[in-house]
Amino acid sequence: MKKELKRRIITVIVGAVIMCMVSLVPEMVQAYASTNAVSEDAGIRAEYNGDSGVLTLDVSTNKAMIDFGLEDKKPWTNFNVIKVVVKPGVTHIGNNAFSGCTNLESVVIEGDEPLTIGRRAFYGCTSLKSVEFSKGTLSVGAYAFARCSSLKNVDMSGSQIYELGQFAFGECYSITDLKLSEYTKNLGDYCFQGCNRIKNIDIPDNLSSVGNCAFAGCELLEHLDFSERLTKLGDFCFIGCKNLQYVRLLRRPADADFGTGLFKEGNPTGTYLYTYEAGNNIYTPDSDENVIIRRAYRFDENSMNVSIPAKSYSYTGKPIKPVIKVTDNDGSVVNADAYDVTYSNNKNVGTAVIKITGKNENIGTLTMKFSIVQAACKLSVKKDGKQAAGTYTLLLNSRGTASMTLAATTSGNEKIRYTSSNENVLKVNDRGVITVTKTGTAKITICANNKTKSNYKPCSKTITVKVRKPQSIQVKSKKTQYNYKKGVKRSIGASAKGGVRLTYSSSNPKVISVANNGKITIKGVGKAIVTIKAGDNGVYEQKVRKITYYVRPVMSSVSIAHNSKTLKVTVNNPTPNSKVIVKVYESSKMKKLYGKPHIKTVKKGKKVVITVNVSKYSRYYPVIYVKKNGVESQKVTNSRGDIRK
Repeated sequence: MKKELKRRIITVIVGAVIMCMVSLVPEMVQAYASTNAVSEDAGIRAEYNGDSGVLTLDVSTNKAMIDFGLEDKKPWTNFNVIKVVVKPGVTHIGNNAFSGCTNLESVVIEGDEPLTIGRRAFYGCTSLKSVEFSKGTLSVGAYAFARCSSLKNVDMSGSQIYELGQFAFGECYSITDLKLSEYTKNLGDYCFQGCNRIKNIDIPDNLSSVGNCAFAGCELLEHLDFSERLTKLGDFCFIGCKNLQYVRLLRRPADADFGTGLFKEGNPTGTYLYTYEAGNNIYTPDSDENVIIRRAYRFDENSMNVSIPAKSYSYTGKPIKPVIKVTDNDGSVVNADAYDVTYSNNKNVGTAVIKITGKNENIGTLTMKFSIVQAACKLSVKKDGKQAAGTYTLLLNSRGTASMTLAATTSGNEKIRYTSSNENVLKVNDRGVITVTKTGTAKITICANNKTKSNYKPCSKTITVKVRKPQSIQVKSKKTQYNYKKGVKRSIGASAKGGVRLTYSSSNPKVISVANNGKITIKGVGKAIVTIKAGDNGVYEQKVRKITYYVRPVMSSVSIAHNSKTLKVTVNNPTPNSKVIVKVYESSKMKKLYGKPHIKTVKKGKKVVITVNVSKYSRYYPVIYVKKNGVESQKVTNSRGDIRK
């Protein structure tokens, strides 16, 4: 048996090497026939549809397909077969029938008639994703679906399959869901070897024999439940099942043919114990009972390995308990119910200890250590109850003094220290109170957690404090509204304390531009904000003053003519691209407006005439103005007051 296992392992390795070599060869392109074809050379009728890639197998004079040799050419060899449909009445799919059909994606077997699947029938169909077994399917031959690497779901529950041959689904690495038929009695040697993604298999009650290495390498397999009909477990049956938690039996080991090295090479009665469920006791039953084949562990450095997510953790203020993972020397995970875990020195900065002690049938003690390191310091600095900014400016009062207070707290609740970088400018005490000596700039540094055994890292924060005299900007010209006349210049006449140089900017240079000397130039109609800035010169604070200017549209003259029916308003030389607006009120009190405003847009002409129907009004009061860019001109009204008919 050991020789056979080694031979299979060598075969797998050689196969992997060959695959790697093939991957280095430039891609080979298979030429396929694309026409429809019918053949009976396989013993049954085979009809191929070149458009869909479907090969349909049906009965002819024979019901059973012939068996092919490994090198035999099949009638469909030159066809791009994507799907195989087996019609009712076909009783056998021949040996090697579709071996190596790498483009085959699905197989559908129809009907209730008995059918067998031959050896290597679908071996190495690497694109095969699904197989639908008919109710009449009875057996799956050796290697029939081996190395179908894309096969994920295998459902045989609706069939009458009583036997799966040797290596029938071996090395189908993608299978995750597997359902056996309730009729299945025998699983051949290596039947599911290397199916490393299967987690659970529902074992049918009729299963009586499991071959050698049947589940070898099923790394994710967690548990198996066998009925009392099981009489044989082959050698090395569960070798390489790293996550297998238990195998449940309804027959005592003494009454069945259980092979050697069920879990690894060697007799399982050595490293492994047969233990029986009865509360927490371990004993040999007098009659058939549920049986668990459970491994007995020795916890020591030579037998076990313990790992945790990290070797060091930051201090949290609470006990730290990393989740541990215990594996044996084979890399198999040890179930947590096999041991107890205790932690010590696992709260403060330092070295913590994890102690793992075997329980029940497991013995020994194993320890490992991890580090708890200083946590990041959270330093909070506030001024007047709000989070402190990075820079502050203190203005000297009339007595030449100023002060402020910083309140700092830290996650370690340890003593906080304040220092000034320039005590000639300002000083700070241990309570964070700052007193000013003279104008200038200094940095206040707040430090915390300087103790060597602190649970927090040292931390600090720096705040810049500028001590300045108050600044003000004086403006001589108070005028902020101008009638539009392009090119007119005016001086703002601004000055600052200490002779600090001023800078100027305009929010709308198309309306008013401003020069470096503080002179504004009218450019257009609208609104503009001129910003005057006195910079920080180390003695006086920075100061900004904003002045809003309005440049109004204009009209050179307005004439008003009226009779009993109409009001005629003539506006001469209004500002180009402005709007002339005439509003008619009931009286000079201008509380009630007659109708909507009358508006005309000024185009190229120098005169705009607006005529208003006033036949319904016994008395009225007109208001005329122009508007552009949101700014209105001075309003013109009837000089004699209300117009009466």
